[in-house]
Amino acid sequence: MLSPIVIGLTLLFSAYLFSSYWRLRHIPGPFLASFSKLWLLKWMIPAELHVGLLEAGHVVRIGPNEVVTNNPEIIRRINAVRSPYKRSTWYNGTCFDHSRNHVFCERDEARHVKLRNQMIPGYSGKDNPYLELSIDNRLTHFISFIRQKYLSCSVEASSLEKHESQSSYCYKPVDFTRITQYFALDVISDIAFGQPFGFLETDSDVHDYIKTQKALLPVFEWFAMFPSLERLTRIGWVSRLLMPKTTDKRGLGCLMGVAERIVNHRYAATSKSAPKSDMLGSFIRHGLPQEQAKVETVLQVMAGSDTTVTSLQMIVLFVNTSPSVLYRLRAELDAAEKAGKLSRPMARESEIQAHIPYLCACVKESLRMWPPVLGLGYKDVPEGGDTINGIFLPAGTSVGYDAWGLHRSKAVYGDDADIYRPGRWIDTKDEKKLSEMNRSADLVFSYGKNGCLGKPVAFMELNKAVTELFRRFDISLVKPWKPIRSVQRNGLFVQSDMWGVVTRIHKAPARQTSLCTVHGCLFFVLQLLSEPAFITSWGNGHRVCSVRLITYY
Repeated sequence: MLSPIVIGLTLLFSAYLFSSYWRLRHIPGPFLASFSKLWLLKWMIPAELHVGLLEAGHVVRIGPNEVVTNNPEIIRRINAVRSPYKRSTWYNGTCFDHSRNHVFCERDEARHVKLRNQMIPGYSGKDNPYLELSIDNRLTHFISFIRQKYLSCSVEASSLEKHESQSSYCYKPVDFTRITQYFALDVISDIAFGQPFGFLETDSDVHDYIKTQKALLPVFEWFAMFPSLERLTRIGWVSRLLMPKTTDKRGLGCLMGVAERIVNHRYAATSKSAPKSDMLGSFIRHGLPQEQAKVETVLQVMAGSDTTVTSLQMIVLFVNTSPSVLYRLRAELDAAEKAGKLSRPMARESEIQAHIPYLCACVKESLRMWPPVLGLGYKDVPEGGDTINGIFLPAGTSVGYDAWGLHRSKAVYGDDADIYRPGRWIDTKDEKKLSEMNRSADLVFSYGKNGCLGKPVAFMELNKAVTELFRRFDISLVKPWKPIRSVQRNGLFVQSDMWGVVTRIHKAPARQTSLCTVHGCLFFVLQLLSEPAFITSWGNGHRVCSVRLITYY
């Protein structure tokens, strides 16, 4: 016979299950989501959460108290400046220093607004007149780095036999994900601290920062999805054991130590002279506390490098695997060059915006096709609940943002939403449709009170890097059947093995075709069937099968 204790516990557990199910019973979603988020492990373990949510719909239940949406109007509403929605416990999982919250993980509304106001002038360039110059300096170094170490010989078809008799030094394949990561880290560290960390200078992973970040991202993903795990790290001995420390010799802790030393020096120097005209100097002028500046500069490096480098890698991949796109981009660059519209050695951001709009469209389309940030970013429904699109959400419900689904929405972008087609941003004649597309695309950087502070820096860096790479080099894939390995962790992509060969641009008659391999001949047929762009995904969505078949000059 069952004891009263067992019966009581059974009744309590049954009541919990029923109340858990009943709370959001009217919202569609997997049945198991009514009781737990553990069903998401099916997608989290193989790093496919964004793929699993792709067909989620406008509002779908994914947990007892969690829903996600890919509806742009809902996303704008909950992130609006005066929205009563507040950041959920999901943001705690992005904290790397428990002694102080950075602006991204700060959940107190008043403090979050104050931090943003103190930092916006530095990020926007208003207080940093040398922002573009800093990017130019690092980009100059990057171009020189490629030329000196990884530039392969340019070979004309007529000299193929001569090439085959030469020594192998002409063939210098390089992992493009590695060197672009070095470039992005040097750019953001120069912007944040006034000096680069030296990734390009040493051609190495300084202090094993990249290696450590790759190892930490899955951990932070679990913390964000299951907040109870993150709370364990706030226990004293657990925190000392697991969390990064400024005394660490490698990884994130080492970066925190570097930030601490530089920030301490800069704040001490302000007693003798005015702050420098850079980003950290702007923080100082606008009253950002010294201890706060330490975590904010670390956040700059973490967020600013990972997202920008993912976008740069995918822009290069998408353009080089879409012959018609590459041809149109080359034609636009050549026309601007001949007209003297682009400065040397580096084109100005204002010149890029004014004279090579198709390049800007290539950047924008890549951000749409491959959003660099996929974190769900839950916001909590305010007191009294809210009704969205006729669906009532009780107070305390966490609403997440499905970026992957939004930016591949056929309702917004048309039936070819899965195709990389930069021309949609220039050739669309329907002004209302174009406006809707632009407003949705802007959500890549979030919106309103939660909008990305680094958006101006990111666009400037991407526009300038893409311009200089494509006006100087041809980049061909070594393994077109397996061009890149991309794994999504905690809303960020960890990418590797994008092996390519970089050569100087070989000027030839327009639309000259070069099919040098049997693979090229085979895939050329596929290309003809899939104009204007050939980009295919298969399997778990993490490996992109794409082939550059024809080189247009």
